[in-house]
Amino acid sequence: MGLLSYLKEKTTGLIEWGLRKGKQAVAVVGNVTEYLGLNSTAEKCRKIEENVEKHRRKWEEKHERAVLIHSHETSHRTYNPKIDEQTLNNSKEYMAKEFKNKEHLKEKISNMSGEERIDYTKKIVEDISELLKVPKPENIEFFENEYGLCGGYDTENDTLVLNALQIANENYFIETIYTSFHELYHKRQYMAATLKENYGYDKKYLIELNYNFQNYVQPNESFEAYRKQPVEVGAFGFEKELKTYFNKK
Repeated sequence: MGLLSYLKEKTTGLIEWGLRKGKQAVAVVGNVTEYLGLNSTAEKCRKIEENVEKHRRKWEEKHERAVLIHSHETSHRTYNPKIDEQTLNNSKEYMAKEFKNKEHLKEKISNMSGEERIDYTKKIVEDISELLKVPKPENIEFFENEYGLCGGYDTENDTLVLNALQIANENYFIETIYTSFHELYHKRQYMAATLKENYGYDKKYLIELNYNFQNYVQPNESFEAYRKQPVEVGAFGFEKELKTYFNKK
């Protein structure tokens, strides 16, 4: 029996042999069968090779993500207030002057209509933007959430999102203020990371921020990793400094 006839009878066996040996062996089988004119077998080998490569890339991405999350979970990052010392001091002075204390703020908000509260919130956002030395967001949107979600900042659309239910309740309006500081601090980080502004951060920290924005860990992936990643350590740290100060008022 000639070699060509033999290979035609053994095409299935060739593919199985390639799979046992791995992706490179499948490629070899594909090249040999294509050379011998066994086009259907060669096509099967090409598809197998593509699928093997696709699964390999997925596995690598999953593995890299797991390594990244683990690195955050086991990190010991802490916020250093000195990197934002002047901005923190200005923000504390603003809160003392504008809101005085929690009781005064609550009374002030309770006398406002819903529309007035929204307008006041927008004014606060403008004030905070100026304090943090970032342009005010292109968009401010509101949503309703009863489960503790306070807000967010979308870097792509330059949009600040705030929980309207916290604005509607004078007891929780203070959280809207903290959230605005937190989320606009993310804008400050993003502008620094993308070199649009220089806030005095060192090069190492800028590289760390830039990488984190490109590989951000969501809370549902790992809440611990989410809280310990660089951008959140900074934002929560800045927010905590303000809370500690204002709670003493």
